[in-house]
Amino acid sequence: MTEADNKEAFATRPAPVRFLLLLACYAAAIFVSCIVSFATLFLGMVPFCLVLASLEWLVGHETVATNTFLTGASLVAMGLVFVAVGFFGVASGTLCLPERARRFGSSFLLFLGLAYGVYLIVVIGSPHEVGIFPFMWLIFLALGGILATAFQKKALHLIWGGLGSLKSVFGWKRDTAAWPGDY
Repeated sequence: MTEADNKEAFATRPAPVRFLLLLACYAAAIFVSCIVSFATLFLGMVPFCLVLASLEWLVGHETVATNTFLTGASLVAMGLVFVAVGFFGVASGTLCLPERARRFGSSFLLFLGLAYGVYLIVVIGSPHEVGIFPFMWLIFLALGGILATAFQKKALHLIWGGLGSLKSVFGWKRDTAAWPGDY
């Protein structure tokens, strides 16, 4: 079955069936986005925590806590982890959606991710972080999601093809004729 046959088969279905299929796609997108976001957060936090623990073991807790360079570097590293969480969460969730719904779907996933982040900060918030500081991480999360939404095609090619697809991201010839997931 070709792509044209798939589009035609979808278009000939009754409107309620198309709506239910699209609703199922959005539910799958939310589920995939959550799983990938948590996996990215975990995979990003493990090296971050190992490096921080190693620094504290090597130079002592007082030195790490009072050194402004190390504190700033750790904040930047955490910011990059949150950018990756937003980027990969939104971009992987949009893979579950048909191409015509991906732009709206990526914006919707970004909004849901930020709403969930606010919920976690308000409900579970750390007693050590006061004021607006906990909400700073939402800026990095939003930046990653906005990057995935703005550069949607390139982000999806990068995720679907892995690092080997960098050729297609930068405009070089693709290895395959059609990308999976393009309807």
